[in-house]
This record gives sequence, C-alpha cells and structure tokens, in this order.
Amino acid sequence: MQAIIKHIVLALLLGIAFNSNAQKFEGGVYFGLTTSQINGDNLSGYNKVGMNLGFQTALPIGENAKFQFELAFIKKGAKEVPSDTSNFYKASLNYIEIPLLFQYRWKYLSFDIGPGLDILVSSKEEWDGFPQASDPPFTGVNIVAIVGVNWHFSEKWYLSLRTNNSLSVIREGNANPGDNPSIIRFGQYGMRNIVLSTALVYHFDSKE
Repeated sequence: MQAIIKHIVLALLLGIAFNSNAQKFEGGVYFGLTTSQINGDNLSGYNKVGMNLGFQTALPIGENAKFQFELAFIKKGAKEVPSDTSNFYKASLNYIEIPLLFQYRWKYLSFDIGPGLDILVSSKEEWDGFPQASDPPFTGVNIVAIVGVNWHFSEKWYLSLRTNNSLSVIREGNANPGDNPSIIRFGQYGMRNIVLSTALVYHFDSKE
C-alpha cells in the first residue's frame, strides 16, 4: 500500500510540475462539507457529516472544456442516531482522493464528470460511543464515480455541488450479523460509500 501511495504522489508532483511550465496553467483550492452514508449497511440517511478540502490543476482542451486533476482529503462514513429501535453507531472513514474529471463550462455553470481513486488513510467504528474492531475490515483502495455542477458567481470563485459514489466495494460481506448488502457492481457483493458534497472553490490561472 505504501508503495502505491508513493507512486501516486510522485505522479501528482510530476503532473503539477509539467502544467506549471506549460503556456497556460489553471488551478484552484477548495474547502467544503460532505454528508454521507454507506449503502448496504441496513442504515439510511445522509447522517455522517465531514469535510472535504483539496487543490486542482487543469489542462484546457478548448474554450469551454478542460481536464481537471485533483488531490483532496475527504471524510466519508455512516451514522445512526439512537432511537427506540436502534443504538448509536458511527463509521468514520478518512480518504486521500484523486479525481480525474472532465469539466464543461456553459455561461455561469460548469459540469464535472469522471472517476476518482480513494486511498483509505484511517477508519474508526463506534457502537454506543465505544470503539470496535472493523470486521470485516475496510478495503484500502477504492474506485469512485463523481458527477457535479458548479455555479460561477464571480470571476475567481464558484460553488461546487457533487455526488461521489463508490464503484468498487469498501467492505466485503456483512458488517454485522443479519445485514444484507444490497448492491452488486462489477460482480462484487458488498458495501459502498454514497456521498453528497458542497465546496467553495477559488480558481486561478497563469495569466494572472
């Protein structure tokens, strides 16, 4: 796992260095919030709130389109609020996320779509406030699909809204006795992250 992360970070740095020396360079930084759940854990609702921050570098491929490469930290997971029929449960999953997106601009709006790679940095599960071992464990690397829409309310700032869903499983089998994971993709049976996120983005380019 450490070797994979080192190669990914190296590729990131090389890509940023290449773009920085190009005739035109675009980039940005962003900070926002996430609401998430885990599909297949028999819980419902986007109850787990977290943060999402990172930076972007982009290669324009026309007047209104570009490929965008990002490096981000994003919190995902699930949360169940205690009730008469359920106990408190929380899963906190911290990822380094590397999206590769296509963005198309139309007037004050732009649209993002593309895959991303999630690298699990840390995970923690709690029942009634007490930590418990993750059994089965969460997988270290996952593939996600990202779709988003952005509102450019000024020349340098825009608001981003995205959905971020796992394509590969984040955990094999059942998290708890009696749970029945409900989605099958790519021939895999298990649990997946489903995330809604919003972020404020500051955009810049080499002409400034």
